[in-house]
Amino acid sequence: MKVNSVDTSSKTIIARFPGSPKSATFIVYVDVQGERYSSTVTLNALAKVTGVQITTTSSTTKTSISTSGGDTVKLTGTGFSTTLNDNVIVVGNAKGEILSATVTELVFRAPSAATAASATITAFLKPNIEMECTISGGCTLTYDSSQAPTTSSTGDLTTVDGVVTISGSNFGANAK
Repeated sequence: MKVNSVDTSSKTIIARFPGSPKSATFIVYVDVQGERYSSTVTLNALAKVTGVQITTTSSTTKTSISTSGGDTVKLTGTGFSTTLNDNVIVVGNAKGEILSATVTELVFRAPSAATAASATITAFLKPNIEMECTISGGCTLTYDSSQAPTTSSTGDLTTVDGVVTISGSNFGANAK
C-alpha cells in the first residue's frame, strides 16, 4: 500500500494499493510509540466516471476520434475536482489536456495516437488516485485514421501579412 498523505489533525490517511480494485477491504496496521494497532477498512474510489461523449458542434454524434488528436471529449460522473490540475486524464499511454472541470464533468482534449485502435481512458485525482469507471464495456475512445484532417488545396500568400486559405476535411471545431 502506498500512503499518499497523512493528516494528523483529521486523523486521515489517503492511500492507494497499486493494482487493487476500485473498492477493497484491507487490514491496516499503525505503530504509535511502540504500540501496534490494527483495523479493517474498506477503501472506495472517490470519483466515478459514468459517461464518455465526444463533443461536436453539429447535431451528429461522433463515435471515434482522429489519430491526430485534438478532439474534445466530455467525461461525466461524480466526485471530480473543480481544480484543473487535480484531475489527470490518460488515454492509452498519453495524457489528455484538461480544458474544464466541475464536480460532475471533465472536458479534455484527446492526445494523438500512433495507430487506429481502441484506447482505455484512465482518470486520476491528485494525480494518483484512480477514479472508478462504471460504464458497461469500460471507459474507452476509438481512434480512427480516417478522422485525421486532410488538405485538398492551399491558396498562395500574395502579400505580406496576407491570408492563406486552406481547404480540406476533418478540421473540426477545435482546429488550431
